[in-house]
Amino acid sequence: MKTIETLSPGLRTLLRPGESDDDAIAAIAASPTLLDEAIKAREGFVREALAPATAQDVMNVIGRRFATFPQPQRTPDEF
Repeated sequence: MKTIETLSPGLRTLLRPGESDDDAIAAIAASPTLLDEAIKAREGFVREALAPATAQDVMNVIGRRFATFPQPQRTPDEF
C-alpha cells in the first residue's frame, strides 16, 4: 500500500497542504507518470481513510490533547 512517504517527490510536493488544489490537479493530469502513480495510490489512501479507528487510535488522539488540556487521572475504562 502506498503512503505519503512512499510517493515520488514530485507527487508528494503537489499533495502538500497549502498547495493550490487546482494547480496540483492540473499538474497531475498533465503528467502521465504522475497520473498513473496517483491512480495507483488512491486505492490505498481510500482504504486507510475509511478504516475504523481502534481503541488505541482514539487513545493516541485524546492523549495528545491532554498535554494541552490537562485532565484528572482516569482509568482506561473511564475514557
